[in-house]
Amino acid sequence: MKPVILIPTYNESIAIVELLNSLSTLHNARDFDVVVLDDNSPDKTADIVDSMNFPWVSVLRRPGKAG
Repeated sequence: MKPVILIPTYNESIAIVELLNSLSTLHNARDFDVVVLDDNSPDKTADIVDSMNFPWVSVLRRPGKAG
């Protein structure tokens, strides 16, 4: 069974880039997936994650801030 890391976000455009780049280093040694749960961040966090093009990262776009 492959581990999955869930990352909830809201206005995390800077932090998510740093986090995913750090996880990329770890991903070279371990096989896991990441799901970013974005609550319609006005700073376009979900778009930034998509643009990073990590095949092991997916984005779940939620319609609003839901905690």
